[in-house]
Amino acid sequence: MRFKWLFPLSLALVAPTTAGAVGILPGTFSLGPTASTLGLGVEANYRLLGLVGVRASINYFKFGDDVTASGINYTGNARLLSGGLTGDFFPLANMLPFIGGFRVSGGVRVNDNQISIKSTPTQSVTISGKTYTAAQAGSMTGVTHFNLFAPYVGIGYDGGLGPFEIGLDVGAMYQGTPNISLWSSSAAITQSSLNAQANTLNHNYGSLMEFYPVVGLTARYKF
Repeated sequence: MRFKWLFPLSLALVAPTTAGAVGILPGTFSLGPTASTLGLGVEANYRLLGLVGVRASINYFKFGDDVTASGINYTGNARLLSGGLTGDFFPLANMLPFIGGFRVSGGVRVNDNQISIKSTPTQSVTISGKTYTAAQAGSMTGVTHFNLFAPYVGIGYDGGLGPFEIGLDVGAMYQGTPNISLWSSSAAITQSSLNAQANTLNHNYGSLMEFYPVVGLTARYKF
């Protein structure tokens, strides 16, 4: 029985590999709801190998807020709509189960995020150095568009207990510098003046939206 120590050593080496991230085995498919700064949605997850997985998700949400630029108040409405694929790498999957759930992620999303703004001044406003009465200004409307394809990088954790999984994500999506288009219901304001106002909005708020922070929580059921 000189080699009786080989059996427990083999179990110690194999167990972390097969257990993966707290019970998430290679070949496991799971599906469930997700809530994140991208919106509410659904996520599907497939663990290809012990170290590699892939996820697909779609998210949607709407909310409103007010912004001010050059003394003009705008009512803003944001629509979050995106979907895409994310690849996951579990560098510690062959270690202790709870540590093995840590992952590094990267992917790309089809990004249809959009922000619309509208202002109907009730007093005189100054646009591109020229003052207009409320009647002359009319209603100004704008739409912000982002890059259609947005890369994503982040870190996260996947854990499983029985038929359930929990996923955590922290990262950022690069959706590019926003392009704000602005127009008015009044012919008194020239398009060049509106373009100058749009550039002010881009300057004040564009950098805040270029890299979109992603923090999310997902609950999935394994099939």
